[in-house]
Amino acid sequence: MIGATTLLALALPSATLATEPVEDRYSVGINALAPFTVPDGIMTKMMVPMLTGLEYGLAVNGGVQLRPAWSVQARISLGSPTTLDHSLMPQLQLGTNLHLPRDTAGGPYAGAHLRGWDLYYRDVGDHYYSLQPFAVLGWRWVRGPMFYDLRLSQMLGAWSASSVEHSQADYDFYVSPAPEIYPVLPLLSLDIGLVF
Repeated sequence: MIGATTLLALALPSATLATEPVEDRYSVGINALAPFTVPDGIMTKMMVPMLTGLEYGLAVNGGVQLRPAWSVQARISLGSPTTLDHSLMPQLQLGTNLHLPRDTAGGPYAGAHLRGWDLYYRDVGDHYYSLQPFAVLGWRWVRGPMFYDLRLSQMLGAWSASSVEHSQADYDFYVSPAPEIYPVLPLLSLDIGLVF
């Protein structure tokens, strides 16, 4: 289900959008607030991640503007939701964005993304895996060679599995990373980078 949705989201814009040339075709950037999740503390491990889209530590992203109104993006982050000596959580995100107005890479956009992570607890050797589809609404400003990207992402479910003995993989519809505390929790993030 997740794979089919992602393939459809990637294929549909290429079949329906015009093929005009695009300036500032490539972008590379960082999640500006993700490094603030590295120090220990309740604020840096519980609150700041809600402003980083749950990206921890070093979080880089790259994108390609394939059509004036359509781009694809990959995001990689490496950090820890606890302490680095206790756990490590590499993440990979892939997605596509539809930009409005159609004549520029700047301005508002909406997208469909898929995030995967492996939360590894070093002291016990356990892995917790997750795949999460999510929707994105954002606004990108392009000023000269720089871009600034403010986005709101909303989780739409989670498939989870673990290396723990006798555990079973499962998928459920979630719209919050902490549904017992916040039933619906969209996440913010701010990216800064270069277009070329």
